[in-house]
Amino acid sequence: MAKVKVDFSALRNQLINNDRVINKKTKKRLGKFLDKETKERIEVGTSPVKGVGRFKPYAIQRKGSGYPRDVKRKFPSKKDRPINLHLDGTFLNNIGFKLTKFGIEYGLISKKKLMKDMFDTHNNGTHPHVPQRKFLPNKKGDKYTTSIMKGIKNIYNLRISNIIKRMNKKNQ
Repeated sequence: MAKVKVDFSALRNQLINNDRVINKKTKKRLGKFLDKETKERIEVGTSPVKGVGRFKPYAIQRKGSGYPRDVKRKFPSKKDRPINLHLDGTFLNNIGFKLTKFGIEYGLISKKKLMKDMFDTHNNGTHPHVPQRKFLPNKKGDKYTTSIMKGIKNIYNLRISNIIKRMNKKNQ
């Protein structure tokens, strides 16, 4: 029987070198994906953190007038729930990503105390009169939802697939 030796050392070496695998384009794609998915879920009142689901305060709000007209226009499928939130986008505009050497950092990008307080209040539930609206997995055991994790994996798989295709072209 003839034997064929398959050597994966070149691929292994390239995968170990994060600067090549997780390039700037991949980092940006990952950051934009997380930003879009997180903000879309927050805007409709659900959490991107696995197991949290719909933000409880949206479901059990005191009587109020419902969502503002501009929110209803943007999300016509939202059911009228009594809410007491004033949505102006300031908080969402201060959430984003920053490229790092080996990946990205996602979360609060503002250094303002007001935004840090809002972040703690919303994500960590630090204010006794404001309900927690967890939007980042930041505690042990927290994870993004299955669909977000699948999207992250797809971004990495696409990058690895492109590396393998490039290596195959070099070897031909």
